[in-house]
Amino acid sequence: MFETGPAAQKIPRFPPLTDELKKRVISALLLAPLGFSVAFFGGWFAVVITTFVAMLILSEWNDVTSDGRARGWFAFEIAVAAFTAIALIARWEWVALLGLVAVACLTVFLALRGSNAAWATGGLIYALSLPLSIVILLNSARWGFEAAVFICFVIWTTDVFAYFAGKGIGGPKLWPAISPKKTWAGFIAGLTGGVIAGGVMSLILGLVWSLPLALLAFALSLAGHGGDLYESWVKRHFDKKDSGQLIPGHGGIMDRMDGLLAAFVLAMVIGVARGGLHDCAGGLLSW
Repeated sequence: MFETGPAAQKIPRFPPLTDELKKRVISALLLAPLGFSVAFFGGWFAVVITTFVAMLILSEWNDVTSDGRARGWFAFEIAVAAFTAIALIARWEWVALLGLVAVACLTVFLALRGSNAAWATGGLIYALSLPLSIVILLNSARWGFEAAVFICFVIWTTDVFAYFAGKGIGGPKLWPAISPKKTWAGFIAGLTGGVIAGGVMSLILGLVWSLPLALLAFALSLAGHGGDLYESWVKRHFDKKDSGQLIPGHGGIMDRMDGLLAAFVLAMVIGVARGGLHDCAGGLLSW
């Protein structure tokens, strides 16, 4: 009755519930409430939690890029992180932003001199972009919570669609030199899932679903893929498989946050460009 030959083996199959998948599901269920709490409470709570996560990211970044040789910059990194957190708690977002711009200038200077310390200062920008972008969105005059939920749901759905399409369909690799496991099927399915998630969240949040919002969801999903690939490139460049083992089924915190970080930064740029620092979320979602 059912075909069992070679033709049947070409039919995409739902990935089995492996130990890895079980760990990913459990980790996601544990992390999701924390993310929701950050978006819901905002304020100093969001600053403290996101800055703590940023320091975990920075620690893993230093382990990947320097094997501990960045310890000479530890005091500087702590000082900049504290400065950024204090500025964000005081709602001096522009001060925090200028601080990271100054670190970016230092990074360029070090890179032009051929100093490996550029990886340490560059990692500081990478990590602190997370609290900066999230808090600027949450501190917006309107729709801060909605913007954070919209972004998270788009990226999480992108990851889920990409994972199951990549495992179930397989096919040609997206960029094997950088990330051997990622496929074009997963990439396209992830983008599709991201747009669908944007539509669903628009209805839930009471937003008017329109072409600009669909394009926004697509861009955020694409940024999520880009952040994932960038982190894979960094690990490949330094011949590392995972950034750490903090989160079962995912690896390190960098492995879990890379797509979200890139999406939040893109969202902040779009929001600030359209609504300014004080209405970033409104500028992001109001079209």
